[in-house]
Amino acid sequence: FMLLDVLFFGQCREIVGAGRASVEVATPTAAGVVEAVRGRFPGLGALDGKLLIAVNEDYAKPDDAVRAGDEVAIFPPVSGG
Repeated sequence: FMLLDVLFFGQCREIVGAGRASVEVATPTAAGVVEAVRGRFPGLGALDGKLLIAVNEDYAKPDDAVRAGDEVAIFPPVSGG
C-alpha cells in the first residue's frame, strides 16, 4: 500500500468536503487511485465513469503509474466556453 496526498477540485471538492486528503492506494496506477478515492468517499459514485485524474499536472490514463510523492488531482469533466 502507498499513502498519497490527493487534491480535489470542482464538484469533487464539494462532495469530499475538503480540497485534499490522504488516501491509501493498493494499486499504484491512476485507476488504482480513483478506486481508492471512490472507496474512501462513496459520494463520488455520483460521478462514476466521469472522474478525471492528473498526475504531476498531466492528464493520466488508467494504467499510468503513480509513485509516492507525485501530485495527484481528481476532478470532474471540465467544460469550457
